[in-house]
Amino acid sequence: QARGFMIRGEKDKALAKLQAYADENGGARTGPIRHYINAIETNKDETNEDINWQLTPEQSASRALTEPAFRYYGAQQQYQAAETFLRLALTLDPKNDKARLFLATILEEQDRDGVAMAAYAKIAPTSAFSVSARLAEADILFDQDKDKEGIAVLQSINTTNPTRVTKGSLGRAYLIMEDYAKALPYYDAVLADMSEAELKDNPQIKYIRGICLERLGRWEEAVKDFEFVLKHKPDNADALNYLGYTWVDKGVNLKKAFGMIEKAVALEPESGAIIDSLGWAHYKLGRYGQARINLEDAAERSPTSATIIDHLGDVYWKLGRRKEAKYQWERAKDLDPTDKELSEI
Repeated sequence: QARGFMIRGEKDKALAKLQAYADENGGARTGPIRHYINAIETNKDETNEDINWQLTPEQSASRALTEPAFRYYGAQQQYQAAETFLRLALTLDPKNDKARLFLATILEEQDRDGVAMAAYAKIAPTSAFSVSARLAEADILFDQDKDKEGIAVLQSINTTNPTRVTKGSLGRAYLIMEDYAKALPYYDAVLADMSEAELKDNPQIKYIRGICLERLGRWEEAVKDFEFVLKHKPDNADALNYLGYTWVDKGVNLKKAFGMIEKAVALEPESGAIIDSLGWAHYKLGRYGQARINLEDAAERSPTSATIIDHLGDVYWKLGRRKEAKYQWERAKDLDPTDKELSEI
């Protein structure tokens, strides 16, 4: 519809249609919708050769192939068919970056990362799909344990196209790398860009910042973030569990913490991490028999968690099952614990 309005010279109607879509989709801060809105608002659509409102027959055919190739064949894991149609779409219109992005995604699904990276690299920095391409490149690099290169890609795209998406991606990358000091400023920046109404509706970013603050020893600030989340989303199992577990671990607010963890378990009864928190709460209260039941359940659900296996070893030790305790601690050492967890183990 927006394309039709632009062809008829009705820019205001085209802009209103695009903006309405953006408003319904979290602001559409990156991607083609934002690209077209910015182009119309700055009149760059008249000089940008990549924005052609009137499509040629070849471009129309290319776009007609793109969506079903990805949404149908790709979704059905019929990758050969999807790749064939997407390559045909690119033959018809070499500037169809949406088809190129979809093609690279299909190649990734087949573990053809080298070819996928080459496809992403052909999406120019000025493309409407540039941010998506760079984020995908970074994900591949992180999967290959090339953290330095992945961070460089994210920093570059954040410099040229700074949005909540790029800042949040950098924050998440550092969070996964357990570099909380570097993650925190990016989450602060995202929060600074959000209105109070947005935060109340979607406070999850506060939860993530709370984790960073807690890991940096800024506990009182972290509590405020967790409590903000629970004030507006009282059934947020992650926040209930994190705050409750940390209180238990610190030996404070035990009654309230215990209730929060029990509520989290009721909300997420299959979560090994949350069941572990309940077991650890019993452990801290000296209820080793019940703690064993919960921790064995948690270990069965999450057998590769160093934290859970370590806790299981602790409760076995308290119950006098020394050989089993040592066995669990040895297991925990081999499950990629953090430096702090490893020192405790």
